[in-house]
Amino acid sequence: MLTKKIKTGKVNVVEGLPKLFELVSQPRSLEEIGQCMKCLLEVLASPKTKKLSNYNLQVRTFTQILCQLIKAGELQTQIFALRFGIQSLKHITTSADFPSEMFKDLIHSLLTAKNWDATLADCLVSELCLNYRDLRVHMARFVDTGLDAYNKEDVASLTLTGKKRKRSGTKLNVNGEDLSVRVRDLLLRFPDVNDWPTSGEGEHQQIVPLGCFVESAEASLDMQSAVKKYKSAFISCWQRFLQLPMDADVTTSVLQHLPGHVLPHMGNPLGVANFYLTAFDRGSLSISVLALSGLFYLLTKQNLGDTERVGQQATKYFEKLYELLCPEVFALRHRVRFLRLLHLSLKSTMLPSSFIAAFVKKCARVAILVPSPPAALWLLVNMQALMMRHKSLCAGMLHKSMDDALTFGNHDGVDGSTDPFDYSAPLQVASKREQALTTSLWEIELLQEHYCPQVARMARLFTTPKFLLKTKVVDPEEFLDLSFDNLFQKEFNAGRKKHKKDNSTPPPPPVAFSCTSSYWDQLSDLAFLRPVN
Repeated sequence: MLTKKIKTGKVNVVEGLPKLFELVSQPRSLEEIGQCMKCLLEVLASPKTKKLSNYNLQVRTFTQILCQLIKAGELQTQIFALRFGIQSLKHITTSADFPSEMFKDLIHSLLTAKNWDATLADCLVSELCLNYRDLRVHMARFVDTGLDAYNKEDVASLTLTGKKRKRSGTKLNVNGEDLSVRVRDLLLRFPDVNDWPTSGEGEHQQIVPLGCFVESAEASLDMQSAVKKYKSAFISCWQRFLQLPMDADVTTSVLQHLPGHVLPHMGNPLGVANFYLTAFDRGSLSISVLALSGLFYLLTKQNLGDTERVGQQATKYFEKLYELLCPEVFALRHRVRFLRLLHLSLKSTMLPSSFIAAFVKKCARVAILVPSPPAALWLLVNMQALMMRHKSLCAGMLHKSMDDALTFGNHDGVDGSTDPFDYSAPLQVASKREQALTTSLWEIELLQEHYCPQVARMARLFTTPKFLLKTKVVDPEEFLDLSFDNLFQKEFNAGRKKHKKDNSTPPPPPVAFSCTSSYWDQLSDLAFLRPVN
């Protein structure tokens, strides 16, 4: 009734609008809120209301009501307010410009809402903004301004103040990790920089212009400008987002998303390299593996191996990689990713020669500590490949003279446990000459007695006289997904083929053993026989 009276002129617009605002602000059901907001929008969109001198103030009040519904409401109320607010953009503008202030307040209220759900990100990005060039550009721009304000405050609050129009904004408390979750959900749904509709194929492929949601602002934002502005805002959003504090879940999803969707579009990825190093230090073992994978991408695909551009980034990378090389990493879900990363890194020309001996020695040490035979086999194969590529550096570790050879255990009253290599030392210490180059690969002799026949055979290959000269290099990819069951089946089938080829009968498998009178068999009796009462 009040809306009809305002439209017909029975109630003055100046007097009627405050009453409508009062009705909307009272606690009501979602259906009643929808009806009141629809009536309010009809009044604000009328030509008579737009002629008021305080029309901008009325629009700001209308926007504040929508922001309150987004910030304090339940999920259904938030989705309604977000949809209704964006639909209102095309009705309340009074000029040919996009209603930036209203859209910015809606975006910032979403970032600082009391309740959050990923459905809100789907609603904003996929449903409302994806198919319009003006909404796509301004959405990325206002997420960027919110992150910029948060980072400048350097406290757990977000200042809703734009860059162009300087006016006092409202400071709302928001936890840094909560903000990172919300921005993560938005950025992962942002379309890629080059994700625009196209027509044609090959050289004739062209971008199809997207329409503008606010048709009156179409002339001020052509398609070419929209592509450039969106790319700039997209990259800036990610750069500011990576400065936020993140929990393990956010860090993991970001590390998986960056290499394929963000890094190829960045002109200067050095700042992202610092994020990867920080994620490595503050994360778990699985996060560290993901962080090193992204850092290796930077060092190779983005040409960050040039010391003039990066300085010590490559050295830091290999230090982190060396730190991760431990038995625990072979139990991770992402172990295949790490093993491929380690193999490619050791093949890289960026690997300093001073680090090679330390990596070979640590691979050997981990091979005797890891409980999985496929893991030990994979490490031996990588050791072989690395030593074959750097024969002059590694020959001394494998073939030492009798005078320089190390002995272990007590012998003639002399403590022979003098291996200078420190397994727990960092790479910079382990790569020193007195550690890496003065030690020997005594682990190979121990692995020759491994209970798994394939591991023992591979270890015996290292002690052949012409190991570094004519040995065929095995591809480590063959052992990446190898399980113990597959390894056992291969050995079982190999034995059957051998006897079939020789037309011989395989010996029966042992099912028991007999004890002799030696000292060691007396110990066996104590271990396996039931004690006599």
